[in-house]
Amino acid sequence: MARKKWVSWIPAIVWMGLIFYVSSLPNPMPIHERLLNLVVKKSGHFVGYGILAILYRLALIEHQGIEESEAVPWSWGLALFYAATDEFHQSMVPGRHSSALDVMIDGAGALAGLWAVHRIRLSKQAQGATGATFDE
Repeated sequence: MARKKWVSWIPAIVWMGLIFYVSSLPNPMPIHERLLNLVVKKSGHFVGYGILAILYRLALIEHQGIEESEAVPWSWGLALFYAATDEFHQSMVPGRHSSALDVMIDGAGALAGLWAVHRIRLSKQAQGATGATFDE
């Protein structure tokens, strides 16, 4: 039985649900030290959207069958769009607020995640060309 290609979207959808859930919490992580609060929450945005962009990339390549060169900009755009809609959602949650800075951090995280995957792929290709592995 052939695997249905829509299944490749499940990880991204689940991750989006997790982001939505955390965004629905009035104060998901109360940290009283102001600087630590800022660093932890903004890092969460950066990493979370990096992961989301990678999951979009995987789904687009597997489900749509498109090339990496097309999947990367689409993945970044989808992550940025979801970031903007998530900030809008947060504006309606008591105790939360919407921030354009957060959307920019989310977009930077998405780009960094996609860049990291690209670098890993290049590294693996180079190893394959030379026959080198990490096990040596």
